Amino acid sequence: MSTVTVSTSAQLTAAINNAQAGTTIILKDGTYGAIDIDGRSLTAPGLTLRAENAQGATILGSSQVNNFTGLTLDGLRFQAQEPTGTTHSLVATSNALSVVNSSQIDITNNLFEGYTITQTITHGGYTVAPNRGLIGGQALQLRGSDTVKIQNNEFTHLLNGVSFLADSGGKHGLTTNTTIEGNYFHGIRVDGVRGTDHDGTTVRDALTHPWFAGHGLACLRVDMRGNGDSEGLMEDEYSPRELADAVEVIDWIAAQPWSNGRVGMMGISWGGFNSLQVAALAPEPLKAIVTLCSTVDRYADDIHYKGGCLLNENLGWGATMWAYSSRPPDPALRQGWHEMWQERLAAEPFLPALWLRHQNRDAYWKHGSVCENY
Repeated sequence: MSTVTVSTSAQLTAAINNAQAGTTIILKDGTYGAIDIDGRSLTAPGLTLRAENAQGATILGSSQVNNFTGLTLDGLRFQAQEPTGTTHSLVATSNALSVVNSSQIDITNNLFEGYTITQTITHGGYTVAPNRGLIGGQALQLRGSDTVKIQNNEFTHLLNGVSFLADSGGKHGLTTNTTIEGNYFHGIRVDGVRGTDHDGTTVRDALTHPWFAGHGLACLRVDMRGNGDSEGLMEDEYSPRELADAVEVIDWIAAQPWSNGRVGMMGISWGGFNSLQVAALAPEPLKAIVTLCSTVDRYADDIHYKGGCLLNENLGWGATMWAYSSRPPDPALRQGWHEMWQERLAAEPFLPALWLRHQNRDAYWKHGSVCENY
């Protein structure tokens, strides 16, 4: 085993390319370009890159670790760089470090930083002018790797912290046997640890969740049964099964070692209804709700019937929800996504037909109408 000390990007690249098994490369303070460690060209396992002074060596750009076994990254400072071009998506971002098809990777005591977006960004038909203070950059992306330790790192000023992804073609599977502990996440715009960027509510939650997280509250985003990336089938809006699932999630959150046992719930429209209905069931850990654009009366104060008259929004919202719920799970997260999707399509209810069978205020509408008991 040997130790090599470097102070320039050229020296670092040469030291990586000439490394023997068990080599340790010490990086002096300074700025270096992105690193590329590829086991298809490097045959020596057991490589260590360590900063001479903690976080004094800065690695700029998108670094890559591919098909490599036995790597330790210790005390470095990784900075993601803003993508070039005049416009890019709000959720598009560059990775400070990607680990693909590798094993025995130890990422310890490093600092991961993002950037403030200076270009025009677009998403879902909306355009946001540059220099609005929005944060971009992703620290770590893991694909198809095994035995990865992410310990005692700091993640700051980023869109996302750590992403676990797999592609739909099966070339890169999900990462397994991962340890994430002792890390400090702050100034993260969306999520510290996440599974995918293909999510319709990412933009909205990016405005609220970081504020809560910055004030010491953990935020979880849950796909209800039969929607998004969750398994099972959806029967109806606000079904007893849906509410029971929500109570189960609340109990699970309260039991986690990072939780103090006190849980809140919030939502807009469907999520607002759901928050009211779950609160009425009074699960012990649920201490507060924030409910917007919702109602306590499903029959007379929603989109169904007003004064006994059928509202056209039954068809409008019913068709919209039919389209939403018919979308497939994310192939990056579900290896059996296609089978899940086919099962979902076969069982997907057309809710307006059900609503039209209940034109009077009967037991169907009383269920989930909090006004019936409060």
